[in-house]
Amino acid sequence: MSRGEVLDTIRSRVGEENLSRSHRREGCRVYLDGVPSSRITVDADRAFPDHSFEGSRCDLVIFLVDTDGKLLTVPAELKAGNVDASEVHGQLQQGANFAVRVALRGMESKLIPVVFYGKRIHPKQLRTLNRLKVSFRGQRLTIKIARCNRRGNLADSLKG
Repeated sequence: MSRGEVLDTIRSRVGEENLSRSHRREGCRVYLDGVPSSRITVDADRAFPDHSFEGSRCDLVIFLVDTDGKLLTVPAELKAGNVDASEVHGQLQQGANFAVRVALRGMESKLIPVVFYGKRIHPKQLRTLNRLKVSFRGQRLTIKIARCNRRGNLADSLKG
């Protein structure tokens, strides 16, 4: 299946009306420079209720296909202010759960949960954030952090 077909299938499962062209919330912006242009961004505020997801939700879920043909899924929470690690973990976990529901089964995929932050993260919250893991297809993943409003912030999060 080609990149376009993969993303078209996810797009149809999510619904065109639930996609977002904006990558900013509350004074925090995610820059898409340096990532593959074949991607879709889901606005969780619209998509989660449409797909019967209740409770906390991340801001965005970004799906893209890398150069190796692997599906990358990025549940993203944008925080210009203070970061509460437990709250962010719950939001990103819901993003991962959503990705499991709409992504293609049997396709090799990788999930990278990211919190984009504006102000500094209190050291206690940072330690808690590092301990909390997001579950995805039998894996327990560490939440990455990236600064808001910095060029290449998403691309840097996808490395390593």
